[in-house]
Amino acid sequence: MGTKERYVPDREQEGVDGTIRVSYKTCRAYATSNVEHSHPEYELYYLVTGEKTFYADGNVYKLKSGDVMLIPAGVQHRSVWDSIGALSNRTVLMFDDVFIRPVLELDMEGNALQMLSGEPKLLSLSTEGRSQFELLMKSLNAELANDHVGYMCMSRMYVMQIIYCLLRNSVKGEFYRERRRAANMNAVMRYLDENCNSDITLNALADKYYMNASALARSFKAACGVTVINYVNLRRVEKAKSLMESHSLPVSVVAEMLGFKTTTYFERVFKQNTGMTPTEYKKRLKTAREER
Repeated sequence: MGTKERYVPDREQEGVDGTIRVSYKTCRAYATSNVEHSHPEYELYYLVTGEKTFYADGNVYKLKSGDVMLIPAGVQHRSVWDSIGALSNRTVLMFDDVFIRPVLELDMEGNALQMLSGEPKLLSLSTEGRSQFELLMKSLNAELANDHVGYMCMSRMYVMQIIYCLLRNSVKGEFYRERRRAANMNAVMRYLDENCNSDITLNALADKYYMNASALARSFKAACGVTVINYVNLRRVEKAKSLMESHSLPVSVVAEMLGFKTTTYFERVFKQNTGMTPTEYKKRLKTAREER
């Protein structure tokens, strides 16, 4: 399958009872991380193009084109793009226990249940496996889109085939099992999340966690994919967007509230992470409200 065929319009297909959905998205990879979350569904995240890092269950997973991230139901996780600015494409399949249970009971050997259970898994597909996986996803999408008689039964069969495709055609990807370091960095991230509008220095942060500043900087970059200052700025930008969405505050006031020493620096950081200035973002919000 050629690269061009993999770029499909953004869309989402969902079963009538909400127990399964498939979404496709093409976008420019952005720097902002999503918020740590969990959900009652199993998630298969297929990275068609681009590079992305997942943080799940105390581990760090580096995805490249052709990799699949399997997140079991209820596992806390978040992700961030690595190839900032590059055109990236992903497919996400989510289904819950109500959807998959009838076919799991037919799997007498228990292979599919074992795949879905336990810790998150990073799976690297072979070239042949990738073609099979994409063909099965295409067939599943057609069933969900056409709503033919028996489409939920057929959808379950395709999902089971997808799981076995992963079992047969992938190798378990490497990930960082340094749980102690990951736990420390998770604590550092939580502290930065809660105090990102304060004047945080690397030395003060290192003292707080009884670490050498250089060692903390290296460990944080290895675990999170960004430097401490970049992480703080990402969080500040997210809060700035939230403030501008809910309050009519001048840009200078927002910058001061979030701990930026100058409005100019705030504007530069905001544009680096969103592709637009705070003023342009506010104008876009105003236009969107007026069009409602």
